[in-house]
Amino acid sequence: MRSSDETIRLDHHPAVDDTRRLPRHRSQGGRPHRQGPAPRRQPARPVQHRPVAGQPPVQRRPAGPPPAQPTPPKKNRQAPPGCGCLVTLLVICLALAAAFAAFWFFSARQVPAPIDSLPASEQKAEAIQRAGKNTSFLLVGDDERTEGEQARSDTMLYMVMRPVDKKISLVSLPRDSLVTIPGHGEDKLNAAFAYGGIDLLLQTVTDLIGPKADHTVLVNFTGFEKMVNAVGGVTIDVPQKMYKPEEGIDLEAGRQKLNGHDALAFVRWRDDGLGDIGRMDRQKEFMAAFAKECRLMWPWQAVRLAWALHQAVDTDLSVLDSLKLVVDMAGMGPDAVQVDHFELNPQYINNVSYVLLDPADVRRTIERVYYGIEISSI
Repeated sequence: MRSSDETIRLDHHPAVDDTRRLPRHRSQGGRPHRQGPAPRRQPARPVQHRPVAGQPPVQRRPAGPPPAQPTPPKKNRQAPPGCGCLVTLLVICLALAAAFAAFWFFSARQVPAPIDSLPASEQKAEAIQRAGKNTSFLLVGDDERTEGEQARSDTMLYMVMRPVDKKISLVSLPRDSLVTIPGHGEDKLNAAFAYGGIDLLLQTVTDLIGPKADHTVLVNFTGFEKMVNAVGGVTIDVPQKMYKPEEGIDLEAGRQKLNGHDALAFVRWRDDGLGDIGRMDRQKEFMAAFAKECRLMWPWQAVRLAWALHQAVDTDLSVLDSLKLVVDMAGMGPDAVQVDHFELNPQYINNVSYVLLDPADVRRTIERVYYGIEISSI
């Protein structure tokens, strides 16, 4: 038989927590006092759905608002192909044009005083010193219309570029001048080109005027027209109606802008009663008008003129020498072109019209063209 203590133990239910029977201790504020921190409540785990064999797993959308749909990017307007290259080329051309204009303006301020404004005792020495940088040319325009045709020199000019003075001086050589052609005797000057080309003509001209030209430039009718069209034409006051249909000449009187074809007709017209003398006067007028157009042309016109010269001109001048001349002549003023002339004495010999030149007048004229003054008279 067991004792009472043992009976009490048997009556105690093991599932009952004894702590419920213990008295609760209260804090000074009267609220129940817990013996320790309450256990933290764990968040409920999401229910994991096991995929059924043979079916793809179900994608569950996360809780919260649906994500914003991305805005499709705007399509940029595509530039035309090559636009960037054209813009770059245009900027480069404008920069070069501005630089050349600035250089031209600066060079124009560096022009020394004219020789004739210096004291007479200094003019000759100064003229000879400046002439050391001059470049002379024999410009020849032949009348060849078709390739292989026997041509004569229709126009002949002796031209000097004087970079120190920023001047271009020239004189027209009369085609009917009575000269002695080496190996062919006396004849008209333009016959020398038909006999031996530009070389024989250069030798004949040198015997006539004295100094030998540094370079030769040969231009035919087609090249002349291309050069005039490249600068946009020339403005000239045509003094009278010029009409000769067999040579393609048909011009009305009055001030007008002539294209290449009409400008060629203007300089070739000879039926005004003055013959070669009147024609040389028109050539001088044309040269002054052409030089003015060259000074006022835009950069792209300069490119067109350079290309026309390259195609239509036969010269012994190199490309580098041409560029050097362009740079040296930068800063030319409106009166840069000076056209001189010989004293002409037209006569008929054996029923043939010739022009006789005075050797003394030729020497003085060539000195004015080359030096700017007559140095032999100082």
